[in-house]
Amino acid sequence: MKQEEFYNKLMEQLSEIPDMDKDQLKEYYQELICDGLEQGRDEENIIAGFGTIESIAKRIKEEYREIGRPKQTQTNTEQEYVHNPGYASTTPIHTINVEAENVRIEVIPVTSGTIRVLFNPRENCDYVTFSEHDGEFNFRHTMRNFLSWNWRSLFHGPWILTLEVPVDFAGNLRVKSSNAAISVNGLKHLANSQFITSNARIRVDNFHCNSALIQSTNASLDLNNLSGDQLEAVTNNGRVTAYGCTFTFGLLLSTRNGAVEGNNLIGDNIVMKTSNGAVRGSIIGDIRDYSIQSHTVNGSNNLPNCNYPDQKKHLVAKTSNGRIDVAFIR
Repeated sequence: MKQEEFYNKLMEQLSEIPDMDKDQLKEYYQELICDGLEQGRDEENIIAGFGTIESIAKRIKEEYREIGRPKQTQTNTEQEYVHNPGYASTTPIHTINVEAENVRIEVIPVTSGTIRVLFNPRENCDYVTFSEHDGEFNFRHTMRNFLSWNWRSLFHGPWILTLEVPVDFAGNLRVKSSNAAISVNGLKHLANSQFITSNARIRVDNFHCNSALIQSTNASLDLNNLSGDQLEAVTNNGRVTAYGCTFTFGLLLSTRNGAVEGNNLIGDNIVMKTSNGAVRGSIIGDIRDYSIQSHTVNGSNNLPNCNYPDQKKHLVAKTSNGRIDVAFIR
């Protein structure tokens, strides 16, 4: 069975579930299929591994009835969530800590105002603690346990927690979730940041931070137009893609069992490494300025191994069972 047929048949079985939740489900499966293809697997075999359409739909609907839905209001022909007014800061903040379980987190900039979390807890399901003390903004969400298999873990859940951060915020930001995606866009003045999840994708766009850690497991990392002093982007069983990233002192792109692709990278110390996947991309600069360590097994390698005393920049490109294809452009 091909992707389009799989999606169409599954959506037919889930007609009673709201469209926004079905969109999340489709996005999840698209990511699983894409990651499988990156590892050289056949599309039809990947889809066959999900189980039958009927069994997937049955389990989703059972869990959907179990956990319920937040209250909704009708606006014209569209349904919108009724959010809690928000957990907002009332004093100057230098550090933001946000944690959640099985909830997708979106971090967005706002032109002015307070730091605020928008989230609507469900009775007997979501538990929230919130505090503000000595310049620290702390929000933590936990959930009661569901069945060992549930529709949330299947597609990272429809529940979204939105963190609003003033665009000129210049402090520290730590965002952590589990089994759910994190997306960040448009923050340009951060001192230090951490974005950590498990079994879900992280996407960061148009972002500047002195020091950043972006970390997941069993999922991809997508980075676009990032800059700062130092970045560590680490996952496993998923690909890492970075475009237009500039980090002066250190840029690490690392995974296992997936490809690493970095295009238009700038940095004095660049590390691109994986296993069972390709390392490819482009670096803006002159190859003669770089001390290079490159190694692969069972694949081609277009990079030399060279180290001269006057080379002050460094590049490490390593993999196994995959090729290395990194170009220098000026």
